[in-house]
Amino acid sequence: MRIGGRIFQAMVNSPDPRFVGFLEISLGRTRVRVPVRESEEGLGDQIATFTADANGGGIILVRDGAPEKEVERAMSVAARDAAKHFSRKLLN
Repeated sequence: MRIGGRIFQAMVNSPDPRFVGFLEISLGRTRVRVPVRESEEGLGDQIATFTADANGGGIILVRDGAPEKEVERAMSVAARDAAKHFSRKLLN
C-alpha cells in the first residue's frame, strides 16, 4: 500500500488466535498501524512491550491475563517506544 510516497505493508487478516488488533500511531501526517498480540514469551517481567523486527516493522506483545489497568499503563509505554522507532525509521 502506498501512502504519501511511502510504502506500507498491512496485515489484513491473521490466522493467529492470539492476535488482538492494531494500535494506530500518528506521526505527523503519517499513520502507522502496529499489530498487537497476546504472548507469554519475549516479555521478560513486563506486561507489554514493543519489539522491532529486522525489516523495520514491529509488534506490541501483551501478557495474556494481565489486569486491565496494568495493561493500559504498559501499553502507553509500548506505544511511546513504537512511536520512537517508527519516527526514526520513517521520518529521518
